[in-house]
Amino acid sequence: MSKPLVAFPAVNSECEILPGYKARLQGQYQAYIEALEKAGGIPLIIPLLGEESLAQIAGFADGLLLGGGGDIHPSFYGEEPTEWLMWVDWERDRVEVFLARKFLELGKPVLGICRGLQVLNVAAGGTLFQDLPHQRPGSSPHSFMPPAFPPDHIAHAVTLKPDSLLASILGCSSIGVNSRHHQAVKDIAPGFQAVAWAEDGLVEAIEKADGSSFALGVQWHPENFSGPPMAKIFEAFVKSCGGWR
Repeated sequence: MSKPLVAFPAVNSECEILPGYKARLQGQYQAYIEALEKAGGIPLIIPLLGEESLAQIAGFADGLLLGGGGDIHPSFYGEEPTEWLMWVDWERDRVEVFLARKFLELGKPVLGICRGLQVLNVAAGGTLFQDLPHQRPGSSPHSFMPPAFPPDHIAHAVTLKPDSLLASILGCSSIGVNSRHHQAVKDIAPGFQAVAWAEDGLVEAIEKADGSSFALGVQWHPENFSGPPMAKIFEAFVKSCGGWR
C-alpha cells in the first residue's frame, strides 16, 4: 500500500553555504519531517510557486501540513499592520493561504501547527490578534522561546472540548503543551469551532465544525514531543490523508 503524500510548504531562509557566501534557500524543519515520516506519511516540501503550479500540487497531494514560523501579514484578514508584527514573509503567506483554501475546497485533510493554525483560520475567513500583550490585555504569557526554554517545555495546560475530533485523537480532556507565539485566533472562521482553550481562555485549537473533512489546527508544537499522545495528532492526520478518497 502506497504511503500518503503530504504537501508541506517551504520556509524562506538565507544560509552561509560556503565560507563568506550566503544563498537563499527554501526548506523545512527536520522535526516536522521526522514526525510525518514516523506517522507513515511522505512529506513533499513545496517551493513558493505560482498559483497554477500550486493548484496542480493540490490536485495530486493527499493532505496539507502548515507549519510554524513568523507572523501572517494582516492584509490577508482585512486589517492594517501594527508596529508589533515580526518576521513577516508575504510570499509564504500567499502560498500557504492559497493552498489551505484549495485543500479545504477539495475536502482534503489539513493540519495546521502554531502559525499553521493561524493560516488555516485566516484562509477560511477568520482573524487574528496581531500581538497578544497589546491587543488582549490580561493574557497569560504564551511566548516561551528557545534557547531560553527547551522546545518541549510545558508552558501551560489546555482544556479540550468533549466529543471533538482533537479530544478523540488525544484521548484526554486536558493536556500540557509548549507555547511559542505572540499572535492567536481572534474571530474563528465560519464553519470552524474552537476545541481547546488555554487557562486564560485563549483559543488553542480549531477544527471543522461539521466534521465533513479533517481540518485541524493546534497552537502548540506537537512535533517537539517524541511519543504519545502528541504523536497521535500526526498519526490521525496521516491516516486521514490515506483515506480521504
